[in-house]
Amino acid sequence: MPDVFISHSSKDSELANRLCAILEENGIECWMAPRNIMPGDDWAGAITRAIKSSKAFLIIYSENSMNSTQVPKEIMLAGGSGSYIIPYRIDDTPLKENYEYHLGTSHWIQADIEKGIFKGEELVEAVNKGIGQATVNVHISVENTMPIHITKKTSKLMHWLVGIGIFLLLALIVTIILLAVFSANGKAKTDDEETDSKVTQDVVGDGDTDDEDTDGKENDEENDSAEYVSAPQDVNTYDYRYVDIYNDEVGKFTVLNQEYNYGYVFKNFDSFMLMDVSEYDSISFTIGALDDSGTEGNELKFFLDGEEQGYYTAHLEGLTDNIEIDLTDTDVLRFQVDGNGACCFVAMFDIKLKKSAEQKEEENTVTGEGILASPGEYKPFDTAMAEVYKNGKADFGSDSVNGFEVQGKHYDDGYVFQNMGGRLLFNTEGITQFVFDVGRLDGSNYENNKIFIYIDGKEHDWYDVSADSITRDITIDLDGKKHILNIFTEGNGGSSMVCIFDMTVKKESEPEKFEFPEGVTTSPEDIKPYFMTDSVEYDSEYEYDYTVEGVSDIEGYAFTYIDAGALFNVYGFNSVTMNVGMLDDTSFEERTIYFYVDGYEVECLTLEPGTLSKTVEIDLHGSSKTLYIFAEGGGTRPDIGIYNMYFTGKKISSQSVIPENVLKAPKDIAVSYEGEVTAYNGKGDSFTVAGELIEVGYVASKYYNSTFTIDVTGMNKLVFDVGVFDEKNDYKLRFREFTIYVDGEEVNYYNIGTAAGIQQIEVDVTGGKTVEIKVADGNVEMASLGFFNIYLEKWS
Repeated sequence: MPDVFISHSSKDSELANRLCAILEENGIECWMAPRNIMPGDDWAGAITRAIKSSKAFLIIYSENSMNSTQVPKEIMLAGGSGSYIIPYRIDDTPLKENYEYHLGTSHWIQADIEKGIFKGEELVEAVNKGIGQATVNVHISVENTMPIHITKKTSKLMHWLVGIGIFLLLALIVTIILLAVFSANGKAKTDDEETDSKVTQDVVGDGDTDDEDTDGKENDEENDSAEYVSAPQDVNTYDYRYVDIYNDEVGKFTVLNQEYNYGYVFKNFDSFMLMDVSEYDSISFTIGALDDSGTEGNELKFFLDGEEQGYYTAHLEGLTDNIEIDLTDTDVLRFQVDGNGACCFVAMFDIKLKKSAEQKEEENTVTGEGILASPGEYKPFDTAMAEVYKNGKADFGSDSVNGFEVQGKHYDDGYVFQNMGGRLLFNTEGITQFVFDVGRLDGSNYENNKIFIYIDGKEHDWYDVSADSITRDITIDLDGKKHILNIFTEGNGGSSMVCIFDMTVKKESEPEKFEFPEGVTTSPEDIKPYFMTDSVEYDSEYEYDYTVEGVSDIEGYAFTYIDAGALFNVYGFNSVTMNVGMLDDTSFEERTIYFYVDGYEVECLTLEPGTLSKTVEIDLHGSSKTLYIFAEGGGTRPDIGIYNMYFTGKKISSQSVIPENVLKAPKDIAVSYEGEVTAYNGKGDSFTVAGELIEVGYVASKYYNSTFTIDVTGMNKLVFDVGVFDEKNDYKLRFREFTIYVDGEEVNYYNIGTAAGIQQIEVDVTGGKTVEIKVADGNVEMASLGFFNIYLEKWS
């Protein structure tokens, strides 16, 4: 992890190397491009990782860095990452707006490198403060204090002034010569022979105005050549707002009483339009205020690939013409009028674009062995608020074949995030690389959005997405193992309209299919819950098909609604193992699931959105009777899948074994009863308790008080099994109370729950005559109790 990232323009590399040397000879580790970028590394990715991992951020602020396209991005990333920012200033270049937000409140180091004043001690102390390190014995080598000469960049205005000076000097010399000649010939120059020369200014900022009207025609012969095209006739905007586009079919507009057929009128503050200018070297145009607009001096800003470059002023009293913008190495040109309130009516016309001599090659999708096109050959297993386009048709919200547009180009395959909070989830098993482009849908609002990339629930990277640029060839390298790749837009409310396209996936292997170990008992094929709420479904009974992480054809249980539970009889099993994950296409909230053994909580698992499913193993010891799995809701759906579930050991009955030489009911002893009781005599009818079939016994219903009476005269012990009668019901584990009386005196009280399984009860009846078992009143939420394996034993 580096101590400090040094941000600088490549034109200030000599100074950057000098400052790096000063810091490193004082024990401060530096990172700077291109020195620390390894061969083959992705340039943008390496810089992003370095900024995020550095403790401090040193920006060399100069005229060169002000005009850089990369330095502002680095400053924004440092500000967003919470880095300690140290501005190092080497000239008097004013602070631009896009720098002021992050640098305006920082303490500046003002150096004069042409005089050898590098402020090295102050620099070392500032960096040490930023990285939380004390400063002692600052050492600076003599060679690192040698002056550096700054080559000043000559502005366009200076070039213009020099050119005008040379022109006037030549004109003066010619005039003197002509006057001398005319004087020698005895002739004088008349007023009619004088000519006016008009020169317009080509600068960024307030341009000179021309009071002379123009006729709206294109008189420049060079502009009529094949090298130039006109807008909006030949070049269209791919995105605009509050802008009227005029051509032969849409009326005219008037500036200085002159009508124009072609051009653009920016009607409101916050108007903007964008043009794809990747095929052009320059653009020229004229601007003015629309007649009767009632506003004066509105500023038309322009941006190249999202970076503000300057503005031109539209005046009421004249035109700002001969404007020319260099478009070399530019993809997107934005014109914008900022502000709030009244209309502005800035008119832009006489627009010419010069074609580029070198045509850019179209971006081609990577192809090759193991390369899949997404979403055609590879799709996410889970989506939310995202349209998946394949062959122009969206799988959500549209039946028509239409595709989508980004910067005026049509795409048939890709993803469009419709809303903030949209997401795509990919199971990366067998995948080693994702490569894709990110941009904004044409016609979306102007606010920038962010796209985030998470792997197994942890942030991997993020990108700003605007309509002014496309972030190309985003590369995510993976190890081929199973991970959850989550690509999403964050926030709430309005649309995001972030688009992902030209995605390719490098696949090196197929996912391994799960195989059960030998000698285990699988569920739900071999063992099923004996109690299950309506909110739980399993595929083998209901043919309910569900997927987790894109894996289908799995046997297991889907907990699909709030407060879902399933109860298993596990007597005899040593352990249970299962996978637990969120069902595909669910809401993106964390879920909690609980595991109880014999009524005691032994495991609680929280599933985070976008994370891998978990493997759960529970020790059952061979003597545990019940396993209860419960997913709580609290107003939202659990949406949990349990699959690949298997048990080790051998299932055995939890019913008690009746010894020999005892009196059994109802064959040997009579059991009398009253209330809501149903008797089973083994002649075809039966009931189940804890998943086990009972053919002989009694069931006390869940509604009314019921009493069992048994004659125990001459006997020493009454034994019976009891448990809650199996019945699919709500999520509650139901309970029922009963009390045992011997000769009218209470000897024991029991509260038997669904999760208790089968319980054996023993009562000492020595000297007693009558035993009464009174089952308490119930209601629809309470359980029915089953009594069986009843016998009396007499000691010898």
